[in-house]
Amino acid sequence: MWDAATQAKVVGWPLPATPTDLWAYQRIAAGAAEYKAAGFDAALFMPSTLGAGGIYSDGYDLKDNYTLDGTAWGSQAQLVAALSALHAQGMSVYGDVVLHQMDGYPNQQYKTAKFPKTPPCFAQVPGLLGYPGNVAPDSVPDPSGGWPDGDLCAYDQPDRYMWNGAIAAAQYLASLGFNGFRIDEAKDMHAPFVLDLMNSDTLKDLFFFAEYFDGNPYALAGYVNYWTARRCSVLDFMFKFNVGTICNNNSQVWMGQLSQIGYNMIDSMKAVTFVENADSDTSPGEQTIWNKQLGYDIMFSFPGEPMTYYRDWSTDPNCYGLKAGINNGLWRWKNLAQGGFVTRNAEYQTFAHERLGYGSAPGCVCLFNNDQWSEHSVTVQTRYPRGTRLHEFTGNSGYNADKWTDWWGCITVTIPRNVNGCNSLVYGVYL
Repeated sequence: MWDAATQAKVVGWPLPATPTDLWAYQRIAAGAAEYKAAGFDAALFMPSTLGAGGIYSDGYDLKDNYTLDGTAWGSQAQLVAALSALHAQGMSVYGDVVLHQMDGYPNQQYKTAKFPKTPPCFAQVPGLLGYPGNVAPDSVPDPSGGWPDGDLCAYDQPDRYMWNGAIAAAQYLASLGFNGFRIDEAKDMHAPFVLDLMNSDTLKDLFFFAEYFDGNPYALAGYVNYWTARRCSVLDFMFKFNVGTICNNNSQVWMGQLSQIGYNMIDSMKAVTFVENADSDTSPGEQTIWNKQLGYDIMFSFPGEPMTYYRDWSTDPNCYGLKAGINNGLWRWKNLAQGGFVTRNAEYQTFAHERLGYGSAPGCVCLFNNDQWSEHSVTVQTRYPRGTRLHEFTGNSGYNADKWTDWWGCITVTIPRNVNGCNSLVYGVYL
């Protein structure tokens, strides 16, 4: 297994606290240089199109595919300025395209200048009020995935009105400067339409990843390999749920499960790993509440393409302030933790693995202790010859924490107890 991913994303700017605050797009533009300096290569925006709730909407109640003014994030001019500011730092920017559902309450009438819609554009939803003209739902990868909160778009229709119209709308967004898109609610969408959208004229060279809400690695692999012919990456919900369980249950979870922690261990180049996002942060039962820094230290030492939640990273009001630890982890991921993955120690409370290096990143030895009560000493094999000095890069073991490999190429390390997730150690050669 190898991993040569090069992009790390920051995602999920919170809504402005009050109407007098700078709009989110303005804050993003102002922070562009800091994001790049921290090591982020790409940014994911929340939906930029107008939602039914206007400035009080998160954008997932799509009202108009083409109107970009009047949103919670700011105006179209401010959006374009934020895109320009991030591009000037050499960062890619991904949009969040809502294709699954719309909100045309009360009668499914979307009398917009471009791409208007009426009830025949939407599917009949069992148990919900229907309208004359509603059509049968599309075939989807997993019909048990759930029904929408709004009007369920119907793409697999003979006239291809919705099919072609939604692709044209996505192409319009791309023309503003987006370098790719997140596909919302992919599990409940007609996959041939999604694949056609991704392969359409002006979108065929862009990066796409899907919110396929499933913790089963075979389901994620099916979407990547069968439904989208490897055109699309996926959010690694298996990784997110398992890492969240470890962080929320310190001292009570077998750490050896990290060897198979997520879809990233099967297909690292198509797995977008994450600890939290705007959805899970506000969904009871899905949040990573405790020891979140441990989750990020795991993510930044494992295969996959890591995505950081802005609210976790930022020191803004109502954010979680993990900036220093995340910046350090992101540096280690980009400069050390690449290449093959080998498990070196797997016990109930501790886990160690080695990344074997790729390109200019020489690899590293990573160790974790989930025990909130006690430190643990472990001896682990490394690939380094005897007498090699290995530097500790997290700072969690204090000063003068370097180790030298013994006759057999091993190091013996005391891993600190888990205090708020600050219990990880990473050893590698001096850079």
